Amino acid sequence: MKYMLKSLITFLLCLSAAFAGLESPFPSSIPGIDLPNSHYLEVDVIRGMAPMDYLEDLKTLKVTDVLIFKNETKNEVKEEIKLLKDKLELEDENILHIPFRYKDFPSYEEACKQTVRALKYLKDVTEDSQRTVFFHCTVGEDRTGYLAGLWTLLIHGGNARQVFENEMCTRGYGRGNPQKPEVVYKAIRKELTPLYFKMAKLIQTRRINLRKLDEKVCNGITISSSGIPPYCKPQPIPKKSRTREVQKRIDWREKARGQRH
Repeated sequence: MKYMLKSLITFLLCLSAAFAGLESPFPSSIPGIDLPNSHYLEVDVIRGMAPMDYLEDLKTLKVTDVLIFKNETKNEVKEEIKLLKDKLELEDENILHIPFRYKDFPSYEEACKQTVRALKYLKDVTEDSQRTVFFHCTVGEDRTGYLAGLWTLLIHGGNARQVFENEMCTRGYGRGNPQKPEVVYKAIRKELTPLYFKMAKLIQTRRINLRKLDEKVCNGITISSSGIPPYCKPQPIPKKSRTREVQKRIDWREKARGQRH
């Protein structure tokens, strides 16, 4: 029994690690940009996945500020910050790291405060017409989608569920990415999705607005899972969208075939 439990835990950890190393299968909607799952929210606000291998795209987009909306796991955040400074010549004040998790929050109060901090940063950057901000998590789907949905509600208003379906699910949030492991999308629905709808309610009731981005609104916050929509409908993956590792395997296979003939 112990062996079976250990094997199951090892499998789930490997599955999650394998997924974490993948690029988002959703392509950019920005012409000429290869950075997966990158999209304009505003002319000066761009969402996407971690840009480590796509720094040239950030140059092309004239990004001046970067919000890293994820917790450190394997020194990848430190490495990215170094690259942003070395390759893009960004200063410390142009990079903000908020260690936001997609599950196992220290508390909902802290997750709420981190969210307000992120929204305030986006707002502060966009007040300067000479600046463009790019924000991301790891794959650019869940935490990034969560923040993109809330930013959309904050700027444009609208229906929280419609934003959930149109801005979040369609770009891979939760089960919206059919390649996402079950252990991941179930954790997202259990913790991150209820938080999204709670934060959306705070925005819609004007307790959070562009003039009032105060972390005190999070004090004593409670979360309920009742009334949240079902899992996102799995989205079709464009055939032309392939991760680099998949493309390498395809190229190798084609080359091997050519050599045999």
